[in-house]
Amino acid sequence: MLTLFFIKKVEDLNYNQGNISLTHEIERKIISTSIKIFKLEDSENSTYTSSPMKSFADIELMDLRFFLQEQAAESYEKGDFTKEITESLARKYHDCIAEQYQNFKSFDALVHSLNRSVNFEDENYDDNEIYFVDYMLAKGINKQFVELDKLDHALGQLRNIIIQTMISDFIENGSFDIEINEEIKQVIKKILYLSDSPITPLDQQTELKKGVYVWYLQIVRDIDLQANFNNMPKIFDVIEQEFKTLFNLESNPATSEQPGENKPPDFPKDIFLNYQSYAVFCTLAKAIYMRQSICYFYRRMYEEGFILVMDKDFRKWFNTAGFPITLMSPTETLAKCYSNERQKYVDLVYKLKGLSTDNQ
Repeated sequence: MLTLFFIKKVEDLNYNQGNISLTHEIERKIISTSIKIFKLEDSENSTYTSSPMKSFADIELMDLRFFLQEQAAESYEKGDFTKEITESLARKYHDCIAEQYQNFKSFDALVHSLNRSVNFEDENYDDNEIYFVDYMLAKGINKQFVELDKLDHALGQLRNIIIQTMISDFIENGSFDIEINEEIKQVIKKILYLSDSPITPLDQQTELKKGVYVWYLQIVRDIDLQANFNNMPKIFDVIEQEFKTLFNLESNPATSEQPGENKPPDFPKDIFLNYQSYAVFCTLAKAIYMRQSICYFYRRMYEEGFILVMDKDFRKWFNTAGFPITLMSPTETLAKCYSNERQKYVDLVYKLKGLSTDNQ
């Protein structure tokens, strides 16, 4: 038990009788020393491997209760200042540990979640996980214009820097309320650079920035889900506002995916069942410039009733609609252009765009 160690530290601060309390410095030492003792890593010989700081708190609280019971049972002369201080400080230390209990659990969760990949989990999606690059492709972002892997890595860096900074600040100050530091500023600058390439088509650039913003919100949700903070750190709102400002996003971009209901969007009604079908095909075709993939998109959507015309009329429209490639010869059959990757990609776009054969 660390109780006597901290009591000695408090006694060294020359307390006056009747004014006994744990200072911020002592609370910081409680956190810092206990973390160093448990070393923040699982030990093969230790019973407590899943949550070391929570285990520390459990042990300390149990030992403190016994300690205080023993103190209360002992008879000592009235006016024995040493014993009075010892008991009072032990109670203060007990209260400090109890108050920090949830924060200790949050701290453990942050340590264990470092370098973990982030994804959308969706029970309605076959693989139950949607990763950043797949998510961006499903939004119609073409890897030819955007270095999605580097952008994914930069967002992962941002997540880890936030967590590492919170861990360090909690050790030093007993708080998760951090501020934007130089490391965070630099990685946000990198994300902005990767999201703002002049060679990216304007419509894709807008979708890309919205997607990055939404993915950041997913990172925040993931961290909070793991840590279960007592109070949500303000840093998340600060960074969210930073993205909104840098990306020039108004209101909540996550809720502005579709055109307004008061103004029906224009689309080739003789080719597509509805606007939603048209939007899904455009998303698919703009992200991947491969003939076999375009053939699969067309054949599948035709079989499912989302595209209304046969091959010749479809190609005539497609070749004049401004897509990067042309279809000069008839499209292959669905069986010939099928692949497992194409099926999963289309399934994901359908899911994100809310397109289903059930609602035809």
